[in-house]
This record gives sequence, structure tokens and C-alpha cells, in this order.
Amino acid sequence: MIKNISFTGHTRIQFYAQHPKRNIYVPVLKKENIRKCQRFVIQNLNGTAKEKNQEFINFYKQMDRDYARNNCARTVYEEDDKLPHLITGSDTDYLEEIGKTLGMAKADAFDKTGKRGSYEEKAAQKQYYQDLHKFLKNCKKVRDKDGDTVFLNVFFKPKYSRTEKLKGFEYVGSAFQKTQNLF
Repeated sequence: MIKNISFTGHTRIQFYAQHPKRNIYVPVLKKENIRKCQRFVIQNLNGTAKEKNQEFINFYKQMDRDYARNNCARTVYEEDDKLPHLITGSDTDYLEEIGKTLGMAKADAFDKTGKRGSYEEKAAQKQYYQDLHKFLKNCKKVRDKDGDTVFLNVFFKPKYSRTEKLKGFEYVGSAFQKTQNLF
């Protein structure tokens, strides 16, 4: 675990779940499960979770000075990306700005044509992803004291229903670590 981090800009998040039969953690690969885990992170950092996990919030505040000043967090994906980017603090204002532009373009296109997927909507979506890519490319990534990029790894334990169907995830812990993109 890395403790000396110069946190500005954004970080990538990797989610891990405990293997049901062995005591190891494996990467969460299904998109719907990644979204469930991501929801936990965002709702806790934004203070909208029904059951707040103060341990996670305190861990994150300690590492991210920008978030400690402005308690706001967003996750975004690039077009074909599997790992979300976590953006916190004042950088979220820019994301809201480019997101509003996309939302207005979608609403205008729907009002004019009565359909989704119009040319105007697709053009606005393409512009959104170009702006997002440019922002992420120019935004500083989280680095340790040696200058290496680090990821936020969040560990969960799966919760199952009586019928052995996955209900959700229970938070176990988190750490900033130097890891390679596993996906």
C-alpha cells in the first residue's frame, strides 16, 4: 500500500471481489458489477449513500486534498474503456459543463425529430467524448513519490441471496497501489 501520494487530477479505479471458494480477490469484470461497485464509491464520496462507510470516506480524504476541500466526485468512462476514471474536487465542474452541452443537444434533437439517435445527437456525443478524452489526457494522474502512476483498488465481498444470486457487494477495504491495467 502506498501512503505518500501527490493527488491532483484523477485516478483510475480497479474493483476486486473475494472469490467465493478461495480466500483471494479477483478483478470484477462484468460491466454491471463494475457499475454496482462504482455506485458505492460515488455515493459514499458524494454523501448520498443510504449507509455511509466512514472508513472509506476518511481514507479517501486523507489521500486527496482536492476532494477534502470540495466533496464532489464523478466517474467517467472513455468510449471503449473498462476501467472508470475517478474525478474529484474542482475538476468535476468541467465534467458537468461538457455533460450539460451533451444533454441539451440530446433534448433539442429529440424535440425536433421525436427520435433518439439523430445525427445531431451523435455529433454531440462524439464531441463530448473528444472533450472528455482531451480533459483526461491533460489532467494530472495520481502518482506516488517516485512519479509512478497508481490506481485506487477497492475490495469487496459479494453478497448473495438465498437462491445464490448476486445481490451486491460489501466493502472490505481500499488501497492505492502501483498496478498494471488488468483488463
